[in-house]
Amino acid sequence: MAFNNASPGSLLHILRARRVIWWIDSMLSSRIARTNSDDINMEVHLTKGFLQGGVLSALMWILIADGLL
Repeated sequence: MAFNNASPGSLLHILRARRVIWWIDSMLSSRIARTNSDDINMEVHLTKGFLQGGVLSALMWILIADGLL
């Protein structure tokens, strides 16, 4: 199958079958930032933003920004 002949439906089917959509949802909704300094330990549950330096982060931001335009 050539790349330009691939249908969006087949891609979504593959993403669902391989649980990629679940993985991305989990990656974005289950993030925790932790820091330690001497006797102080902090833990914050992150609710916004994407992983800094993540391979898919730029693509996910582009998809959101495209919807805003």
